[in-house]
Amino acid sequence: MDEEAIGEDEEKQKIKGDCDELRAKMAAEMEEARGDPPEGEEWPEIDQSTLPIRVPDAILWGQLIKELRKNDCRNRGYVLDGFPRTFSGAQNIFMKWKQQFDEETGDPIDEPE
Repeated sequence: MDEEAIGEDEEKQKIKGDCDELRAKMAAEMEEARGDPPEGEEWPEIDQSTLPIRVPDAILWGQLIKELRKNDCRNRGYVLDGFPRTFSGAQNIFMKWKQQFDEETGDPIDEPE
């Protein structure tokens, strides 16, 4: 993502923060997995900015829904090639879920049944 564009949009800042957290978690797991270096040597430092991560589906779905709601897609149509890949992914994008609440606590339920 372009650094100037990130500074303009709060949502993009949140996404960048989430991706940075994923990279930090991945770097910590890599450090733990490689163990102790050979005697007299040191492991090279892991550059977190170059680690490839898989962006969580919730972020992808949110961005896709945002784009599909724009006038271009609503009036001219769109083609989705290769995404969503699963039925549950299609449900998350195209179905409107009615907010459900826990009967005992009254808290909202994140995952619909």
